[in-house]
Amino acid sequence: ATFNFYFGSSLALLILRHADNLSKSLQTKDMSAAEGQIVAAMTNSTLKSMRSDDGFDCFWQRVTAMAKDLDIPDPELPRRRKIPRRHDDGCAPDFPSTVKDHYRAIYFEALDLITCCIDDRFNQPGYKMYEKVEILLMKAAASKPYAEELKHVLTFYGDEFDPLQLSTQLEVLSNYFRSKDKVVLSDVIEFFQTKFWSIGASVAGHEIGQSTTCNACY
Repeated sequence: ATFNFYFGSSLALLILRHADNLSKSLQTKDMSAAEGQIVAAMTNSTLKSMRSDDGFDCFWQRVTAMAKDLDIPDPELPRRRKIPRRHDDGCAPDFPSTVKDHYRAIYFEALDLITCCIDDRFNQPGYKMYEKVEILLMKAAASKPYAEELKHVLTFYGDEFDPLQLSTQLEVLSNYFRSKDKVVLSDVIEFFQTKFWSIGASVAGHEIGQSTTCNACY
């Protein structure tokens, strides 16, 4: 094995174990959208904390020590490539002065990529609306005021839902769970799937579909 391959594999393991932990957390049965966003933010914060000279130095020392134990050849700078004349604007491209600088750039780029992907996924308008749908259902189940959330959902989905029928079913939902001390999202979705497969169920269906999409991305 070359050092380049070993370094890449070690970096992939570092990053993907955090991505896998996030994925498994998001697939927890009763994980809510708000809770999912908190877990994603925690994962991103952890990854971003690694993107520093100190974080790289620690990783570099560990990888080079292990490579030495495995008799992997010492790392070398890649050969400087000559720019074709048609693309040469007279400005010399940046080229790392040391092997360590070369791998530091790779390390930083990989961390930037994964954190940007997580940020993009959880800041999408669809995910924000998914969160509002979830809050609407949970507030109704807990007999709390939900007029603002209902307005957002009806505005977003337009003619997909009958406002009067949805409001009626949310009132039934509130009454159904009134005597329960604790209600989780899966209880609400099951309620609509088994009791009212119509307007309210369609809202819950959007909840299920968006949840599946979010989990599948990780």
